[in-house]
Amino acid sequence: GWASLALDERGNGETRPTQTTQEKEFQKFTQGKEVLEAETALDVLKSYDVLKNFPVNREKTILIGESMGGRYALMAAGIDESISGATIISSAGYDLPQTPDAKQNTFIKIIDPDTYVAQIKKPILFIHSNTDTVIPINLARNTFALANEPKKFVEVNCPHGYCSEMNLHITEFLNTLR
Repeated sequence: GWASLALDERGNGETRPTQTTQEKEFQKFTQGKEVLEAETALDVLKSYDVLKNFPVNREKTILIGESMGGRYALMAAGIDESISGATIISSAGYDLPQTPDAKQNTFIKIIDPDTYVAQIKKPILFIHSNTDTVIPINLARNTFALANEPKKFVEVNCPHGYCSEMNLHITEFLNTLR
């Protein structure tokens, strides 16, 4: 009874690979250009808008993102309050420190999912591996601490990204939205 819409992050699938760094993105920002993180969060919001053309219950539509996709899901869910919730898999904010440079701090606020997570007023599920070597679990816990209730953090034991051990937790979360 669930519908899904999956999208490839820019640089995957049929789009050209995106070779960038935060330093390159900051340079784009200082030139007044859109940064990759903002563009990709906008892609998520546009895909969410596509659902308006289908017979789905938008009051029960959530975002599920893994790794960088989780970061974009956090950003999009923080921007659009009509999104009904989020499941974040093996992901977290960047936990970037503030700097003496005001422009750099503005850039950090734009790209860091930690900026957006407190804006989410709907249910949120974080699932993270205690052995994740790509995004450490402490970063996920820090981002989770910024989230509003209702929220749940589930620790699993599998590599970075999705694994079948997460199925039950995701299903339980989806069932709370029914």
